[in-house]
Order: sequence, then C-alpha cells, then structure tokens
Amino acid sequence: MKGFALFQRKSKATARAAVMLLPEQILLASLTGTSRFIRKPILKGSSWQSTLVTVLREEKLTGALIRVVLEHTQYQQFSIERPDVPEDELAGALPWAIKDFTSEPVTQLAVDYYNGLTNPLARPRLQVICSPKRRIQEWVSALESEAELEEITTDELALADLFGEQSKVDVLLYQLPEQELLMLAVYKGQLCFSRTLRGFQVLTQLPAVQWPEMLLDNLMLELQRSFDYLVSQLKLPDVAAIHVAVSMSDPVELLRPLKQNFSVPAKLMANAAVLHGFEFLPLFGVLQEPQPA
Repeated sequence: MKGFALFQRKSKATARAAVMLLPEQILLASLTGTSRFIRKPILKGSSWQSTLVTVLREEKLTGALIRVVLEHTQYQQFSIERPDVPEDELAGALPWAIKDFTSEPVTQLAVDYYNGLTNPLARPRLQVICSPKRRIQEWVSALESEAELEEITTDELALADLFGEQSKVDVLLYQLPEQELLMLAVYKGQLCFSRTLRGFQVLTQLPAVQWPEMLLDNLMLELQRSFDYLVSQLKLPDVAAIHVAVSMSDPVELLRPLKQNFSVPAKLMANAAVLHGFEFLPLFGVLQEPQPA
C-alpha cells in the first residue's frame, strides 16, 4: 500500500503535479511537458490554501492530478507488529494499535500503513502512518475547486520512489539545512529502512575544515551499524550504492570518507530537481511513481 489509499483516484486528467507545504512556502513540481519546479512564498496575511490556488492557476494546472507530499513534521510513523486480525478488520484495528504511541486522540487521526520489511523468522510488521484528519481534510478542501487529489503520501516514501524497483539496495543520505540527517534504504521499490542520524546538523552549518574531529568517524560507525542491520536482521543483499543529497558547501568532503570506508560507489544525487534545491527531491520522486491501475 502506498500513501493514503482513501485518496487515490482514477482520472482522465493528463497534467500531473506534486505539491508540498513548508512553514513559509509551497513547493510545486510538474514534469508534464517542460519540467517546472516552483517555490511560492506564503505572503503575510495570506493562507497556504489561497497561495496553493494561486500557484496552480499561474502554472495552468487547473484540473490537473495532484499528489500531495507531507513533510516530516506533518505526520507520525510507527513500526508495530501486525495486529492479529483478519485483513478486512485491519483498518479499524490500526488506530487502537498505536494509541499508546501518540498523544493525539486516535479518533481524530487519519491512519494508513504499508508492510514493513522484517526478518523472515519474525512476526510481520507494519509501518503505520498517521496525520490529523483536519490536515487531510484541509488538502481535500483546498484542491476540490481547482484540481484532482490523486494521493497523499509522505516525504520518506516519495524519496524512495527516486530509485525505481531495482533488485539492489540503494542508500540515500538526505539532509536539508538545520535538519537532522536522514538515512533511507530502498530495495525493489520498497522503503525497507529509515533512520534519523542525530548530531550531524553541523554538516550543513559549517565548512568541512571546521567539523569536529570525530564527526566523520562517528558517522561512518553509525552507517556501518545500519548496513549490518540490513544484512543480518532484514536479510537484504549488501548495500550496492550510497547516494548523497546533503545541503553542504563542499559535498566532496563527505564522499571521500564514504568511498574510503565502504567498498561501494558513493555519489552525489543528480537529477532535474537537485538544480532547484534538495527540498524538491520528494516531489520529483513521487512523480516517478506510476499512476494506480
């Protein structure tokens, strides 16, 4: 299952775009015809909803299919053992399975899931995603008069779409300014592992010559632990490639230790979105995902 299935729809619309709401701006990407990557500030006194309508009209995307990407502060995700209920009762059981993990009333949450990758000998696990129902309804209301809402998904799942369904393990190191470093592992089109690596914000804050002496050693150790987990616990093949999308002044300074410590290619993420900012990568990724059949 991908994204919030409730909002996946069939449509005859030909134009497609992806949007994401950030604190002070809306990001939009469209690959229909000429690729477009738009950053629209939310002006003082304006709502994000009116800003969204404006950018859709300006880009002539009225009536288009829209994929919404939730930024990481707009949802919560939990890994749980699959409740022991029949498939047709699973949707109703999930909110109560996560009630001890969230401070919000579960009756006010929109809840969806995808199957997590687990050790073949362990009980099946689910990755449960939840977001306030009011947030989902705000998107529905904002788009209903201008475009068609195709699906709502998360930034992590959208980043996983960058790698297609290849039979190899790709690792992405993703970090925006002032945020923690995120590590994702993707195998056969599935996000099989994600981990926030804390304590590495300095990568985007200071030039490499000012990094603490042990910073890279600690990072390589954390990555090795994660890679070992992928092989020993999830029974995946060895990591085939490391992709870097980190907003830093000199990315080569990060590639060098990666190549020295791991016997796999380490390379900078390169595609049309990168030229406009790493924050566009989830939008570019979700537009790679095929439309639902």
